[in-house]
Amino acid sequence: MTFRSAAAGALAALVFAGAASGDAPAAKAATITPCRIHLGEVRDLRSDPTTLGFLYGQSIKAGDTVQWLREALAGTASPAIVFSAPGAPADLDMEVELLKAYAFNTNMARAMTVVLRVRFSHAGAVVAEHVYRGSKTGLGFVGGDRETQAAEREVLAEAVRPVGPDVMAACRPGA
Repeated sequence: MTFRSAAAGALAALVFAGAASGDAPAAKAATITPCRIHLGEVRDLRSDPTTLGFLYGQSIKAGDTVQWLREALAGTASPAIVFSAPGAPADLDMEVELLKAYAFNTNMARAMTVVLRVRFSHAGAVVAEHVYRGSKTGLGFVGGDRETQAAEREVLAEAVRPVGPDVMAACRPGA
């Protein structure tokens, strides 16, 4: 089995800052001063970054996990959150660490989990740190690689979903 990176476009639907609750995002966008984020270092801290575990005796090979995370985080951009180019002014710096990413099966069930740590800092001082988890448990995969890859994308999407509101809280404390 192979690991495929999540497409940033598929995760662009992760809309937050009120849009998910049914508020009119277009009306809000006109009044929002965006939080400019510099996405800094993204690291895979797992003891074996070459694999995501084993399903039914087959190793799930990990590809470029750093790029996988960068693409997923890019999907959190919105009118309220803008990623700055390197060297451009930013309101907040974000560093991301992949702590765990694994899959396993037991009898008829399979599970996947992703755990991330995200640090937000401003002017070199950490203003917030959060741990995010995405997980999926279900009946055994029958679709092979395609189903495994879809589950990988779902698990990562679940893990990064709360990043947006936390970015806004760190960028605009007390707002």
